[in-house]
Amino acid sequence: MTVLDVNDESPTFTSSQYNVTLTEDTPVSSRPVLTVLAVDRDSGLAGHVTYSIASGDGTDKFHVDADSGALSVISPLDYETKTSYRYVNVGTSTSYRCVNIGTKTSYHGTMVP
Repeated sequence: MTVLDVNDESPTFTSSQYNVTLTEDTPVSSRPVLTVLAVDRDSGLAGHVTYSIASGDGTDKFHVDADSGALSVISPLDYETKTSYRYVNVGTSTSYRCVNIGTKTSYHGTMVP
């Protein structure tokens, strides 16, 4: 008899909030400015976590890689237009979603001139 793991654990982010300070001349590139991490204790595919930005201001400025959680700048930043961005990142496994707004999945980016 073989006992298989079922998807009974939800992903949990390793930090309650991620913060980063960027300058307005931060280059637009696929190079990450921050990486978020969520852990799912299930084994195999049931424990694989994918990432996305659920909400936030200026979502046209950043992209999160679905597999790695790496956040990169995809559009030029302008300090005179906006000095701060807030996002809610989501970690999803096969059948559980972890969305803890402001506690386990938030991201706050502050611009400096």
